[in-house]
Amino acid sequence: MGKVKVSDMTFGERLQYYATAKRVTVGTIHQLIDGDFKRFFVGKLRGRIVSRIGDGQYKFDTAEDAKLCAIGFREHSQKLIAETMQALSI
Repeated sequence: MGKVKVSDMTFGERLQYYATAKRVTVGTIHQLIDGDFKRFFVGKLRGRIVSRIGDGQYKFDTAEDAKLCAIGFREHSQKLIAETMQALSI
């Protein structure tokens, strides 16, 4: 049996997938702005770019901001799972 694509997962499965990511990584992307390539940093969980909760921003000027974005995304996923589990146990 092959790997399941994230796009084929249910919301709950995706939440679990990102919440249990052991490592946060930072990557770079480049965008053409005013004729010059500008480098941006992106936070990743399990090799996939994640966005900041609230405003959806995913590209940052510093690696530290990108890392904090991915940590926040993972923590938010963990919080949603905990809240769901608590609601189901009532």
